[in-house]
Amino acid sequence: CFPGNHYGQMTERYAAAIVDSLVGSDMVLDIHPRDMFVREFPQVRISREFSNKLLPFAKQMNVDMIWINETDVVHKATLAHTLNTLNVPTMVVEMGLGHQINQQYGDQIVDGIFKLMSEMGMWTGPVQQTQIPVISSDGEVEFIRSNRKGIFLPAIEHNHFIAPGQVIGRLVDPYTGDVYEEICSKKGGLVF
Repeated sequence: CFPGNHYGQMTERYAAAIVDSLVGSDMVLDIHPRDMFVREFPQVRISREFSNKLLPFAKQMNVDMIWINETDVVHKATLAHTLNTLNVPTMVVEMGLGHQINQQYGDQIVDGIFKLMSEMGMWTGPVQQTQIPVISSDGEVEFIRSNRKGIFLPAIEHNHFIAPGQVIGRLVDPYTGDVYEEICSKKGGLVF
């Protein structure tokens, strides 16, 4: 619903007011957990359209990965896209599982925020050493979805590298435990 509309429906007016309140900011971070069914480690998602401007900032955030994707993936009706088009540097930070951010991920991101603020001249206190993130683009990201119903039982750990052909997990019948399908990686890479 962003950028909103000052004369539209109530939610459009809220969206417009939010955008207005953030214009002029040095940096905006849209931090939130993933949805109920997706588990992800801390990552910054930025649109390719704004990646040259945002990548130096994203590298300070102490995340495991920076995902540079096409504007269509980072939907044009989002707060981040709207603010970036208005020259307000904005990054989306996603992590967690089931609408929750655990303590470890929260601490990791807070350390990154202080590092970013230090680099921007906004913080003069001590900062923690931050990690170097994996940087990925759409051409390097594979989504795996099942064509049938069942329970997915992972055979690998989240945030680990896998080899081509390695078993990722099994799709099983929830009543009998029978294996419907063994899911293998088509290529090597980082599981997130």
